[in-house]
Amino acid sequence: MLNKKLTRMLLCLSGAILLFAVSGCVDIIGYHDSKPYCELHEVRCLNNAPQRCTDDLTWKEPSAEDVCSGTTPVCSQGACVSVTQIDAGGQHTCAVLSDDTVACWGNNENGQLGDGTLQSRAEPVHVAGLTEVWKVVVAGSDVTGRSCVVMKDRSVKCWGALIGQNMPSDGSELNQLEPTAIPELHDVEHLALGSGHSCAVLRDGTVWCWGSNDFGQAGQQPRPFVHAPEQVHGLGSVRQISADPSTADPDAPSLIAAGGAHTCMVTGDKKTVQCWGSNGLGQCGLNTTEWGWGREVRPSQTVPDLDEVNFLDAGYGHTCAVGRYKGSRQTVCWGRRDCGHLGGLDNGACAMNHCGADAITIPPECKQNTPTVVYSDPDGAEYPSVRALALGAHHSCVLSSADGQARARCWGRNENMQSNPSVRSHVVPTEEGGIPYIDTGFVGLLTAGSHHTCVKSVAGDVICWGRGLRGQTGDSTMPIWRPAMAVQWSL
Repeated sequence: MLNKKLTRMLLCLSGAILLFAVSGCVDIIGYHDSKPYCELHEVRCLNNAPQRCTDDLTWKEPSAEDVCSGTTPVCSQGACVSVTQIDAGGQHTCAVLSDDTVACWGNNENGQLGDGTLQSRAEPVHVAGLTEVWKVVVAGSDVTGRSCVVMKDRSVKCWGALIGQNMPSDGSELNQLEPTAIPELHDVEHLALGSGHSCAVLRDGTVWCWGSNDFGQAGQQPRPFVHAPEQVHGLGSVRQISADPSTADPDAPSLIAAGGAHTCMVTGDKKTVQCWGSNGLGQCGLNTTEWGWGREVRPSQTVPDLDEVNFLDAGYGHTCAVGRYKGSRQTVCWGRRDCGHLGGLDNGACAMNHCGADAITIPPECKQNTPTVVYSDPDGAEYPSVRALALGAHHSCVLSSADGQARARCWGRNENMQSNPSVRSHVVPTEEGGIPYIDTGFVGLLTAGSHHTCVKSVAGDVICWGRGLRGQTGDSTMPIWRPAMAVQWSL
């Protein structure tokens, strides 16, 4: 039995007069773009609203009431869905949607948006061919960018700049425009991407890294690149990982963090921190500032006086953790401190004379090689007030709350308003009595890129602020900097 579309097409083709006289024939054959034909029950998205095929095989125009909003603000594959995870890279941002697909926006010079092009976009686009995604992790610098996902089967796919991974010997192609599997990785539970290197923690507790390795940040003796994942040795035991992958939370704090040229990880039953790679700014927290690979920056040593760590992240030249420091629960940071990286009100001379300078020129007084307290939990607090931690290139953010509702609070470099869009100062220091919060309402998810920051509000919106020149904040005007505003979706 002929279906409706084929029947209509045969009738239309039975005579030229009928073809040009009947608008439905024009529509079905495709000479008219305003009402192209469709398959019965077919759905798609138009202007961030689901659009459905009607019984006469034409698209029904969505109404204003159909536009996705609230806790399901994104139209994806013909349905309103929610954002379940966000991650910001050097100059781009990606989100996992509740239909297990991924959308990205921002700089695309290396193909890091995964849509098969090199065109940067301020509006989110779907990553080509990705379904069944569990977690997305993105990274990069002002020069390069790349993205990876952990699939629900715990395999890994990556796209964007090929830094070490599968680089052609002749240098003919350094960009991967669509997701490509990394065959050496399986059973991955945690994944971290730095400026040029990447690391994965497997379910058996082993750690594997690849990419840039000039300072040993990939866990191997220094050489320019580690071209495929290699195991990192010398680490303490990894914290117990759930035996059932289906119970794992993609938003659970990662055990591992990758920075500009260093890597840190939570290890052992006491949840201590081990770091390796470049330590020229004190970012490995080992009471020395050796630049390069030396005995102080091998994976075998532990950051002193810090344990019971719940959150850990790394910037270009600084590191922060939330845990027990010298017996009290604190948010602590170490490493570069010339742009307010470590909070505090004693950064005046460093900020005035050295903020933004090349790392090699930073004087000793603008480095901190042991943890310094940025934020303390109230005495006697039953639950930790800090619920998330995210570091950009030169700024840091936490989600904190004393009343059960979390807000974003940031400090550090602020030339693009990435720390606080309501403050026009170059550096937002930690103020006496606490860190000023960002006026975005209550927040559930937090991420920081090189020079921008994004959160997911409890209402469901993704809100970004900071540098927007490459579209990474989701603003189609691509401003130098942008205040905290919701990303506009039109997949």
